[in-house]
Amino acid sequence: DIWSVGCIFAELLSRKPFFQGNNPHHQLTLIVSILGCPNQEELGFTTHPVARLALQRASRSAPTGLKQNLSPDVDEDALDL
Repeated sequence: DIWSVGCIFAELLSRKPFFQGNNPHHQLTLIVSILGCPNQEELGFTTHPVARLALQRASRSAPTGLKQNLSPDVDEDALDL
């Protein structure tokens, strides 16, 4: 799926695992800290009740974004892709 392709591309750019969590909850926390928390409409697609609850309780702080988590020499076109 497109999510997997994006993760693989980020790993190619960073040359390391991108969302390497210690457990599923930690991995979800890493994803939210970089990409932000989904809104209520997007949460409707989350079918796993524990994951939905974790996302609803997730911090609403501003995400760090991809650029801050990749090498500074990553081209803007690569980030846009």
